[in-house]
Amino acid sequence: MIKVIVMNLPIKGLFTKTQIYNVVANVDDYDQFLPNCLESTVRSRSDNRMEAELVVGFPPLITEKYTSIIYLDKPNHVLVKGIDSTILKHLESEWKFEELNKKRTLVTFNVKFEFHSTIHSRFMSMFFDDFTKKTMKAFLDRAYIIYSADPLYFDTNDDKS
Repeated sequence: MIKVIVMNLPIKGLFTKTQIYNVVANVDDYDQFLPNCLESTVRSRSDNRMEAELVVGFPPLITEKYTSIIYLDKPNHVLVKGIDSTILKHLESEWKFEELNKKRTLVTFNVKFEFHSTIHSRFMSMFFDDFTKKTMKAFLDRAYIIYSADPLYFDTNDDKS
């Protein structure tokens, strides 16, 4: 059975949708900041598509190497489809970025996954929701690091402009 996790995060006064998009689309850096991402390598790249190889794991229990096809629609949308996985039968994640105004961006993150094995499914289901939240937080923390000098980062004005 495919499990779906949807997270809607309004990010106010911090980053533009282009900034968040840039962090998500920079797959080469995933192993520097994403929890349980041990390696991340982009094998091919064009303006609207990438193929990347990722190694993720929960050592010593599980380590998985797989390929992702990443579809890019800058700065609005990133769709990731995992292929070549021995553990996952289905993996798809989707990011949508909607600028509500100059100081407010809505980030929607959806993850759909299904394991080949019932054992893996039960094991991962115990903490996958928490893992997904930690992943989203890691992307936001990365954006703080990259864009901390940006004026929007420091803007706490709550007006609707």
